[in-house]
Amino acid sequence: MKRYFLFFVLALFILSSHTEAQWFKFSNAKISYGQSPFFSSFNAEGTFEKQGRKLVGAVNETRGYTKYGIVFPHITLFASGGIQNKAPWLGPEADFSFWKFSTLHWTGWMFGYLDEESKKYLPRWQNPHYFFALNAIYLSQEFLKGKITISHTVFHKPNQKPDHMPGISLQLPFGENGNFSWSIGGDYSLLHQSPLFNMSLKYIP
Repeated sequence: MKRYFLFFVLALFILSSHTEAQWFKFSNAKISYGQSPFFSSFNAEGTFEKQGRKLVGAVNETRGYTKYGIVFPHITLFASGGIQNKAPWLGPEADFSFWKFSTLHWTGWMFGYLDEESKKYLPRWQNPHYFFALNAIYLSQEFLKGKITISHTVFHKPNQKPDHMPGISLQLPFGENGNFSWSIGGDYSLLHQSPLFNMSLKYIP
């Protein structure tokens, strides 16, 4: 999957230089490293928008996915799908926003087995099968010239108790025009009793 990660980053760089394309307009790109409720290790993500539509693509060392969304006032609805450890999956997502609060609700079903362990508790005939559910709530506040966000994420997957992860992150812009921003964040897994730290670099043309 590493070569796909590098290819994806290169594709983002090329597409970001063609923001006036008639298809989707490049909106932003983000490269992250560390651990969070959404990724581990390196992660690259790109977002494209056009007339109330949104297209998102992301990839890291073990998975890649795309999301196609329709944007309404205070809500965005996505259809998503991807590959996790060579097994395909599909699922819906709904994002809500109001005032300084926002929430994310995402679930998926897998066609195949995630790993050898999943074969022990998932019968062969049960395809597609429940893969994951992720729900999060965020409260953001302007801080310095950026923003600080307090969050609580609940992640659930088969054969595991829900993992509650409170977290906090700080995002600050930089660059001559403020096109770039960096962020650092941390979450704490109550299920595994362990902290998760991450950092990211974001570009908005």
